[in-house]
Amino acid sequence: MVEPGVTPSRQQLRDLLAVMTPEDLHTLLRLANQDYAYEEELAKRTATLDEDARTTAWSILDFARRVCAHEITLGTVDSRWFIPTPEILRHLHEIDTLAFGRLSTALGRLGDEQQRFASQTLMDETTAACLMPDESKSFQDVREFLGHGTKPRTRTERLVVNFYTTMRDVPRLASAPLGMDTVLQVQRMLTKGLCAEGECTALRRKNIPRRTTVDRWPGAYQVPLAREVEPTLQRMLAAAKREDPWVHPLVRGLLLYFSLLNLRPFELSDVGLARAIFQIYMHRAGYPVLQLMPISQVLLHRYGEYARRWPAENHGDLTGFVSWALESVWRALETLGRNIDARVDENERLRSQLRFDPSLNHRQRTVLGRAIRLPGATFYIDYHRRSYDIAYSTARADLIGLVDRGYMRVQRQGHAFMFTAAPGLRRLVTTKSKGRT
Repeated sequence: MVEPGVTPSRQQLRDLLAVMTPEDLHTLLRLANQDYAYEEELAKRTATLDEDARTTAWSILDFARRVCAHEITLGTVDSRWFIPTPEILRHLHEIDTLAFGRLSTALGRLGDEQQRFASQTLMDETTAACLMPDESKSFQDVREFLGHGTKPRTRTERLVVNFYTTMRDVPRLASAPLGMDTVLQVQRMLTKGLCAEGECTALRRKNIPRRTTVDRWPGAYQVPLAREVEPTLQRMLAAAKREDPWVHPLVRGLLLYFSLLNLRPFELSDVGLARAIFQIYMHRAGYPVLQLMPISQVLLHRYGEYARRWPAENHGDLTGFVSWALESVWRALETLGRNIDARVDENERLRSQLRFDPSLNHRQRTVLGRAIRLPGATFYIDYHRRSYDIAYSTARADLIGLVDRGYMRVQRQGHAFMFTAAPGLRRLVTTKSKGRT
């Protein structure tokens, strides 16, 4: 029997060609790469052949793949590689098109509300990433807690606040080279309030049994021993810094993410560490839009495929894993695009509702539109007067009129009156508009 990675002999090639024509062999190999097949999957597709022929077919396929394979070394001593299948190339093209084209344009259409949308998107992703399946709190409960900005009272709430704060700080963290200092800084941010300083950054001291679950991921893994944690982490960070023109940065970033996830480098581990380092790496590689993708929400529905795709049982072959991971990123970016389009459409509807409200003048509509787009925006009578070159009494009537209708709130700030949006302004505008129709 020919082992994977061993060049098939001429006699084995002759034996295979005796039962398969070159055209049949070409078709088999093309289909096996297009719809990527591992050894057991290929055996099912060649069930009509005898065992020797199937074994030789696999050895030829494995050898042909390794000829054009891209090797990746990221903190591991074993060989890992993938081949750029049509599916991988298609997903990389689609992701780049989304990241640098449609999504950038769509975010630009949000205008002044882009920052608010980004904040809400990060809140949703944070909740999905931190909420454990056995938690009594629902997604909505945790999301509302995070949105209100109240002080965390439970461990889950502290984890959520730490993760959200860290993810918002990715651009700043990405301004420095990715090294051990960055990893320790991220770990301290993620574990703030959960343990003492020395404990939070202590590297793992215990070995993890082979058959275990890595966070939410099922399956058996060969987790590095405790004594291997620090050198493995150092090799991973050193490899991440090296530029490889033949490997897309997203492929390297994904491998960094899952390798760090499997490593469990610290005593107090959390899924947020791998996610934050991945985002920092991709931000440095020029992909800041990936920070907004709802990847946790996508992976929750696809985690069952992870164990089969990871190369532990595939002789170091990363191809199936890379295909799976890239498809997950593509789905997340597609979801992000739909969310942006939905928000843009909603803004257009709100503007239309304000435009045709006969009780509002054009100045009041402009104020409300800005209040909806920019939560926390403040308005003053004197500024409003100067902006439209109107009398003080007219400017005051505009803003007080919005207070009377329930759209704004007013409070004294020194000698001036400060106007702010009423809570739930967006929902209030929609409700009043429906009442008029």
